[in-house]
Amino acid sequence: MATTPRQDQDFLNDVVGSSLLESAIDWIKGNLYPEQVFDGKQLRQWASDSGVEEVFSEKELTEWANENDFIKSE
Repeated sequence: MATTPRQDQDFLNDVVGSSLLESAIDWIKGNLYPEQVFDGKQLRQWASDSGVEEVFSEKELTEWANENDFIKSE
């Protein structure tokens, strides 16, 4: 016995839901590191296209600078 297209759609809606992609993205964001999702070239391109302020917070930049003996110029 075959199912109807309507039964197939109802099944998918009830079992998988209509927000599968959003749920998958949320799971990936919560469980994986960017380097597990994107290759190095993509990550470098994103960082290059984004301003450094979008990649690192001011606190992170300050901590990195302090740890690497960089002195803020006036």
